[in-house]
Amino acid sequence: MRPPHKRVILTILGLLGALALAAAVLLSLPESVGKALLSEGGVIETASALGYVGVAGMLVWAMARDDTRQTWPLVVILLAMFGRELDLDKRPFTLGLFKSRQYLGDQVPGVEKLISLVILLVILTCLFLAARRYGGEFLRGLRDGVAQSWYLATGLVLVVISKSVDGIGRKLAPFGIDISDVLDRRFAALEELWELGIPITFALAVLAAASRKPNTVAP
Repeated sequence: MRPPHKRVILTILGLLGALALAAAVLLSLPESVGKALLSEGGVIETASALGYVGVAGMLVWAMARDDTRQTWPLVVILLAMFGRELDLDKRPFTLGLFKSRQYLGDQVPGVEKLISLVILLVILTCLFLAARRYGGEFLRGLRDGVAQSWYLATGLVLVVISKSVDGIGRKLAPFGIDISDVLDRRFAALEELWELGIPITFALAVLAAASRKPNTVAP
């Protein structure tokens, strides 16, 4: 397995360090200011959401010289992440686009249930197509130290970590574990900033892929 270029490693570490520093600064601010920044629809959440739209635009632009039909699943996934960041998977729906209860039982009107099912199937189809088209290339890129694969992997790790700590107090409550408001606020700050890092790493991956010459390994 070939490690990525030193510049890639430094970029990833620099980004993670900047996010950690931003979290420390955010937690040092007065509680009222911190809550305003971390609130639903706040500055950080809006920046993360707009980041996905920006990456989708970059992807279309960067791949325009190739076959953009091959990249449309990625664009749809990014737009779905944009909607998820703004809670559009919950607000327009009775129970939530990704909730099984949305499709089971009789709490949701039939028309809404059908619309949400179509949207969900489109997203799942795009995930399947993206995995089939790019999964092998992504894994080979990790093995060969290709920049875009390592940037993408960093973003995916941030996705997993941020979703793991999302509402951590609520998740731990069934196990009899209560966390203080201060600790909950710290986790909330980390979650929002990790989520902000996701579109940034995706953008780095698109830029690396666009600058990569055919049949070479990008530094």
